[in-house]
Amino acid sequence: MYYSRGKHKLYQQRKQSPGCPFCDPAEIDYRLIEQTDHAYVVPNQTSYDIWEHHKVLEHLMVIPKRHVGHLGELNDTELLDVMRLIAKYEVKGYSVYARGTTSPRRSVKHQHTHLIKIDTKLPRVSLYVRKPYIMVNR
Repeated sequence: MYYSRGKHKLYQQRKQSPGCPFCDPAEIDYRLIEQTDHAYVVPNQTSYDIWEHHKVLEHLMVIPKRHVGHLGELNDTELLDVMRLIAKYEVKGYSVYARGTTSPRRSVKHQHTHLIKIDTKLPRVSLYVRKPYIMVNR
């Protein structure tokens, strides 16, 4: 579903770093786009170039302030706050995506939801070889 060119080394480093980067204020504060009582919106440091065969224009994340592994661990107030924030961006044209807790591609155990805004123009060529897909724009 996505391809991230030249970012694999960063992905591996984040996967192996001790502690939770989403619980570290120094990791959040300098990137902060928006926050509510229970969540942050920040750009993803490992952004995608392609999502669903379209060029990615912006890749953000909604991160609960309290460390939880999945949305089911949030209390009702936190969950409503997070979902309202996600809904706000969905209405603006962002796709919403979160990996399951057992996904091998999940780089941080702290629950986070991706907000991905794509270029809606159809690509001129999409080449399906194997996952990850390759897209060529001209």
